[in-house]
Amino acid sequence: LKLQFLYFIGGHGNMGDTEADHSLVNLFHVLSTSKARGYGTGDIHIPDTVSYQHGSLRWWYHYDPPRHEKSEDGTSVRKPGQVVKKEKRDCTPHRIEASFTRNTEQGQPVATFLYKVGGFLEETTEGSPTVVEFLDTRGLQAFLHQRDNKPDGILQRFVKTGSSNSVTQVVWTPYLAKAVRNQNIYKLANMRVPLYDKCVTHEGRSHLSREVICSNQVVEELSSACKIISQHYQATEHRVVTRLVLYFKFDNQKLLLLYPSSIITSGMFVHKGLLSHPDSSKRVML
Repeated sequence: LKLQFLYFIGGHGNMGDTEADHSLVNLFHVLSTSKARGYGTGDIHIPDTVSYQHGSLRWWYHYDPPRHEKSEDGTSVRKPGQVVKKEKRDCTPHRIEASFTRNTEQGQPVATFLYKVGGFLEETTEGSPTVVEFLDTRGLQAFLHQRDNKPDGILQRFVKTGSSNSVTQVVWTPYLAKAVRNQNIYKLANMRVPLYDKCVTHEGRSHLSREVICSNQVVEELSSACKIISQHYQATEHRVVTRLVLYFKFDNQKLLLLYPSSIITSGMFVHKGLLSHPDSSKRVML
């Protein structure tokens, strides 16, 4: 099946160049940058996420929930939820350890470290495999305080969403959305199974997880989240997203964005406010 997508932008479009972003980190930067421009992420939450570049801790991202603030005229204004960066003074290994291990059980996963495999100074591509490490309390302590030469990647607080770990992959374009949920075959409480084997989903060997069908409602919710993210790119990077590959979890009906594996953008000339995505009745759900 060959699909061709044609975009009309206010009657004036310049397809420009196409860029592929396979970084695990850049999306969090974009979402936090849009905070300063008044764009919230709405119902898209993230687990606490720490980025590493050149072997050093770079930024600590977290979700700041919506709240009401008083405006200059005294009226109450609702501020949308935002992805924000913590202050640099708060980005210390000891504070990360304290935050990630709060209210956790012995021997259970508390964090995930993800990075792309590539040679020194090589750019990652869509074919670059994503390596995932699952860390319990001792593993996190060793990672934060003893491990040198950390690869460029993200350290993320592990969020338990059920008795078994499950993650949903979404492939999205403005006209097409496909979601695949993988659930690990083991219970997280099973202490006889190695930590990696009972946590891994899409990144691991196929026999360690099974595919679970996503309802149309779930696919529509995920597609709406991808649309919000694409609008962030348009507003902050001045590029049009033509394809996203993202990974999510559902935590008590709360949508958690975990990480991206691929973001394809086009350098079209975009008139402010003129780009719109098709409504859900014109989008194909697979």
